[in-house]
Amino acid sequence: MLETSPSTESLLREDLKRSTHRLFRVGQLFAVVPWNVTPFEPIPKPPSWGAKLVRGVYLAYSIAIILAVCSATVFHHSMDTVEEFFAVQTLCLGEDATLNVIVLLAVIGSRFVRPFYAKFVSTLLLLAQNLSTCGVAFDFKRVETIISRLLVAAAVYFATIGLLEFLINYGAPHRFICQTVLYTLPNVIHVLALYKFVVLHWFIYKYHTSINRVLRSLGSVQRRAGWAARSKFPECAGLVEILRKTHLQLCQLTTQVNDCFGALTVCTMLSSFVVISLQLFNVYKLTTERSWSCGHSLRLAYTVLWIALQSAKVLLILYPLHFVRLERDRTGSVLYSFNHSDATELTNNALMRFSSQVLHGKEYHTACGLITLDLTLITTMIGALTTYLVILIQFDSAFSSRLA
Repeated sequence: MLETSPSTESLLREDLKRSTHRLFRVGQLFAVVPWNVTPFEPIPKPPSWGAKLVRGVYLAYSIAIILAVCSATVFHHSMDTVEEFFAVQTLCLGEDATLNVIVLLAVIGSRFVRPFYAKFVSTLLLLAQNLSTCGVAFDFKRVETIISRLLVAAAVYFATIGLLEFLINYGAPHRFICQTVLYTLPNVIHVLALYKFVVLHWFIYKYHTSINRVLRSLGSVQRRAGWAARSKFPECAGLVEILRKTHLQLCQLTTQVNDCFGALTVCTMLSSFVVISLQLFNVYKLTTERSWSCGHSLRLAYTVLWIALQSAKVLLILYPLHFVRLERDRTGSVLYSFNHSDATELTNNALMRFSSQVLHGKEYHTACGLITLDLTLITTMIGALTTYLVILIQFDSAFSSRLA
């Protein structure tokens, strides 16, 4: 293991802390991040009396959010779903149940993964230090821009949702408050939890990109130098070995992140399927209305926005993993481009070990072993949604004809 330069590690740590500061603060505002989490501190300081008091108040605040969502769920079912036929009632019950579970996972579960944050940050810093010996310079400021854009997009979206909810329920403030607490607040919490998932995988993706960039550089230098590479670049085998070990640790880190967010990922997929099914059925019901008014337009826009949000949640999980897997597997083709006849025996052995590792590491990621997280899941969900929507329309037609 390489020795870590204290000055370099300190600079990287401060840069990482500054780049993720906004996401941590917004997450703490909605109880997604523990108030006293200190993943950037090398040695956690013992909490003072004031810190313990703040921790207790924040714990009470988190419990209040959970109780508010549960209360809004009970109120909603006693108010809105009693006149619907049983299939829609089942979907509504499933939506509210998954939302409550997601809030519990995001709020309470975040307290149990605090050690993982510290472990993830320390691993990132160690890998950055190792890669710096290969000529890689890391700048974590880019992630600050990505986080800012994600937070702005979420703020604009939920502000629009809140405005539409207010206009739709203009004459019923109690209904507006209930829907805000039951739907808008849990979805804000849910999106922020998924943002953490995206940012963690973005770091892993950038590290994989750096490894492939260094390998391409080594390969191009070796091809230009030809046989002279044997004498001019004897350290090539050592660099390849460092990159191989870093690549292996990144694969393990990806698995750890997926395991940490596994339950949340499963609930996200289930919740998105239920909500999109219900909202597509609502679109069908709205478009079959004989008379159209401004209220119908507002409801249609509101429904379409919820469908877009649930689709975005699925993409927030699948696409970061897709890009990580692509960059991870791309390492194999980069290694194949090396000219083994012009390399030393040590370099060839290092390249063979690296190639074998990449070949045996080509596997798809799963969520709790239940769902394979690749882009084919999108087509599977689309097919299931189409089938379920047809079933709902048939049930609705039979229910309406019986009432008539």
